Amino acid sequence: MIEQDTKSQALEFRPATEDEPEWLYTLRKQAWERYNEMPLPDRVQHLWKYTAPEQFEPELVEEVMKAVPVRPNGHSRTEQMLPEGHDGIGVETSDNKFGIALSDNATEKGVTLISLAEAAEQKPELVEKHLGSVIGSDYGKFEALNLALWQGGLLLHVPAHTTLEQPIHLKRTPGSGTTITRLLLVVGENAEVSIIDEYAGGDGDGLMHAVVEGIVDNSARVALTSMFNLPESQRLNLTHRNRIGENVTLTSSAVALGGSVTKVNWSTQLAGRGANSHWNGLLLGNGKQHFDHFTGHHHSASETYSNLEFKVAAGGKAVSAYTGRINIDKDAFFCEAYQENRNLLLSDKAKVESIPELEIINDEVKCSHGVTVGALEDEQIFYLMARGITRDEAMRIILTGFFEKSLETLPQVLRETTRNQLLAKLEV
Repeated sequence: MIEQDTKSQALEFRPATEDEPEWLYTLRKQAWERYNEMPLPDRVQHLWKYTAPEQFEPELVEEVMKAVPVRPNGHSRTEQMLPEGHDGIGVETSDNKFGIALSDNATEKGVTLISLAEAAEQKPELVEKHLGSVIGSDYGKFEALNLALWQGGLLLHVPAHTTLEQPIHLKRTPGSGTTITRLLLVVGENAEVSIIDEYAGGDGDGLMHAVVEGIVDNSARVALTSMFNLPESQRLNLTHRNRIGENVTLTSSAVALGGSVTKVNWSTQLAGRGANSHWNGLLLGNGKQHFDHFTGHHHSASETYSNLEFKVAAGGKAVSAYTGRINIDKDAFFCEAYQENRNLLLSDKAKVESIPELEIINDEVKCSHGVTVGALEDEQIFYLMARGITRDEAMRIILTGFFEKSLETLPQVLRETTRNQLLAKLEV
């Protein structure tokens, strides 16, 4: 890995492409320089304690750099059918093709869903202001890599005072090799929207680096669902950070099922008085899958509220590591913050780790955290088996009950599909 790092440092950043805005090229070149300056994350850091960062370095950086952002020339688009029950869909394939469709309702209300390269050309006042403002090149080495070399990427902008009753579904599919993608979410004041952000599909051994920046203005109401269901030949490193304003309600759900190694760094800054963040997650691992989640709620404004519940079940030789952090600033008074992580071990070879962290700088707060780790109770299994149910079916009944509350937080269009995916995985 040392040779590879030296090679990337010796590699000059690519020339600007035709019609690439000067400000964007400068931003990306500076991010490339920052990437090369920064060492790999130290395993002493809590964020990388359980996962080796070396496995997320791209093998052929020069090839990745050649895959420049898709230019807004129309050739990046394909026809995309809008599924029933959706106000929009944005599909990004492994070869940087985009399938995008919006409902007439969303279009009439001024919703924008386009490739990030198109957005930089067509809506520079929006992209230049927000791109890198929440996750910049100083955030971390791989975040700098993403800002420098994102190839695809999407912009979703929901204007102020816009209400969409049906979700917008975004799906990114990696290819073999390295895929680098970025999502910029900008939600205006008093808007309401449900967003599904899915990472699924893909062929061959691959590595996906993804970044999501969410900027949510005052009094908006956002439901955000993250789905991680890549094949077990794929690795995913995702950094997702939101900044939410006054009286915003952000309801987030996360479903982690697939991938060989899934590393997620998810956080929200509650930057406006009265902001609320609710996060529900579920994870089911088996085989040799490795999951590493970090969540953070940073209360930088007074009278803010956060609540988190993460349920994990691990079988086979699967590993789940979870770190949950709550930060409350010195001048952020009368905040409330809660987090709970419940873990089920389905085999004696599975492993779970859970570390709650609190950093509270004032006394006018209410906070709590809890962690439980246990196995399926023999009494529950015996009770069901005594009524003619097989042991495997008894385990499935107990586990679906364990996850049911989390499933109910998902958008209606995802609940049955996700429930079936859980059941299918329990068959393995």
